[in-house]
Amino acid sequence: MVGDGINDSAALHAADIAVVMAESADLAQQVADVVILSNDLGALTELGHMSRGLERRLTGLYTGIIGVNGGLLALGLFNVLPGNLLALLHNASTIGFSLYSLGDLEVERFALPNEGESLPASEMRERPPEKGSSTA
Repeated sequence: MVGDGINDSAALHAADIAVVMAESADLAQQVADVVILSNDLGALTELGHMSRGLERRLTGLYTGIIGVNGGLLALGLFNVLPGNLLALLHNASTIGFSLYSLGDLEVERFALPNEGESLPASEMRERPPEKGSSTA
């Protein structure tokens, strides 16, 4: 739910994710999950791009952590490596994944023209198909 006034407060409170802009009513800002510090509606699309980038990063981190720790557990289960070395590798991988997660977030942006302009087709990237949609 995106809103900006006192009349939106009940819906913002009931929503799974509530977003308001910087100059929204105080009550709306208090019940919102996200307050965008801009009054430009383009910030909403930026927020969407950032959230998708964050979701991709978290999915990659979870996959990597489960893979590394699962491999270390298997090595320990079959006594391939000593426990002390496995503990060291586990802690080193935890630090490595933590440091990787601190890097810049890769955000995929789609080319959009400024108001009153048009972009050549060569400068625009195609939007990837939505999950679950078919291209027939």
